[in-house]
Amino acid sequence: MLTLSGGLALSCGGSAPAPSAPPRPDVEQFAGVETAEWLVQETGPIGRDDILPAFEANAQEYGCQTYQLGGTETQRTYAHVRSYYGISASCREGTIALMTMVGGTVRIGCTKPTTREACDALLRNISEGNGHIWGN
Repeated sequence: MLTLSGGLALSCGGSAPAPSAPPRPDVEQFAGVETAEWLVQETGPIGRDDILPAFEANAQEYGCQTYQLGGTETQRTYAHVRSYYGISASCREGTIALMTMVGGTVRIGCTKPTTREACDALLRNISEGNGHIWGN
């Protein structure tokens, strides 16, 4: 479990930027549910509408290749309108994805094989990048 500023706790199950990894074409796109390929956890409501752009920026700075999930429909999250609903980041340590859900929760997924601890560590490494996500 990762506790961030403002009491927000996220978990999903090297502080230097990692070289990016190509996407794994053999892995299905993250759909926000636990599958044979994805380990998934969900946060409580976070009350922010900038979580996806912030995660994308931090992941890129960390050295990950990022991909917007969705893009064919427009989703309204709080007062912000965007044409995607999630971000997937392929990093040296693995692939992690964040997906916003109705009600303000966020689902976090990491590709298997992994553990919750390894997923938490990857999220922490990305989020500690430049403070875009959690306002560090």
